[in-house]
Amino acid sequence: MKIIDTDQRSDRWHSLRMGRPTASQFDRIVLPNGKASGKARGYLYELLWQRLTGQSTDKDLSRVPAVQWGIQHEDEAAQQFEAIEGKRLKRIGFCLSDDGRIGCSPDRVIDGTNEGVEIKCPEGPTHIGNLLAPLELNVAGGDPLERYFAQVQGQIFICGFDRVHLFSYRPEAPPTIITAEPDAVFISKMAALLHQFCDSLDACEKFLRALPGGFRRLPNDPLPGFPQEEE
Repeated sequence: MKIIDTDQRSDRWHSLRMGRPTASQFDRIVLPNGKASGKARGYLYELLWQRLTGQSTDKDLSRVPAVQWGIQHEDEAAQQFEAIEGKRLKRIGFCLSDDGRIGCSPDRVIDGTNEGVEIKCPEGPTHIGNLLAPLELNVAGGDPLERYFAQVQGQIFICGFDRVHLFSYRPEAPPTIITAEPDAVFISKMAALLHQFCDSLDACEKFLRALPGGFRRLPNDPLPGFPQEEE
């Protein structure tokens, strides 16, 4: 793993994610049962557009009230985790796999340990579902935390964490900590699908770059082509 010292949502953070599969989107490549997701093709197309044009395809959610609320309360949630667990948290930056093909942005790590913390400040009904997770209760069937599964297992895979603590926080309600241990079977299946996805990404990029006329890049694009990291 290689750690790039940068703040989440900074310009450099966005450029590091450009054209690269990241753990927050791994659920678009692999399902919680380890099978390929039907959303992978759309995600592939998005990353190819980013690589070839330098234009982000990420939806700007910064003005969505629920997203704004989560960003504004992340530090408060981290302080609550520290108070509950009696442990100090620290930021880690953007993490790359050894080959640099995939990355992730853990919210925090527990100081002095090899454990990550993924902070969620969701809307109230979602938080209720997170609180009920220990009962494995979901009226629609299945695990209410499935939407986070590929993300936290992806962080374990990339960073080599011993475990990741998912912390769901709302100031009006009790918080909850759900600890994800490494799932070796799932990680093995996920790794194979990620490798296949990255190979397809590279092959499609090569094909598209060879097309007559080429792709235009606008002024002030973050990086030319696939981002390369500073040594």
